[in-house]
Amino acid sequence: MILIKIDGLPIPYKAPYVSRRGAFNLRYKELEYYKWHIRSQWHQEIVGKELEVEYIYHMPIPKATSKIKTDQMLVGGIKHTKTPDLDNLDKFISDALQGVAIENDSQIWRKTSSKVYNLTPKTLIKIFV
Repeated sequence: MILIKIDGLPIPYKAPYVSRRGAFNLRYKELEYYKWHIRSQWHQEIVGKELEVEYIYHMPIPKATSKIKTDQMLVGGIKHTKTPDLDNLDKFISDALQGVAIENDSQIWRKTSSKVYNLTPKTLIKIFV
């Protein structure tokens, strides 16, 4: 198992903006930031076989939350069901892994993902080779 940790608020996928002049990727800088962090923690060649991955998104607790609700959120009593949605978070991470750790995101045969509340927002990627 390889564990990759990326500090900061988890970023969802956003479709490129298309105009008459061409396409513009709204998440280009964030995607490069994630790829840089993955490269710094990935010390192997690009994997060309099937993979199993697990994504865990540690989402921040809203500032106006009471102490009681904060404690419930930290132990998992209250689940994170707000935006961003899980599919868009997964798509962004799969795109960030592509070309850095894996050849193509079609190599992923099993994926589990979850959003949890935490005091420090981050993204954890577990790759099972």
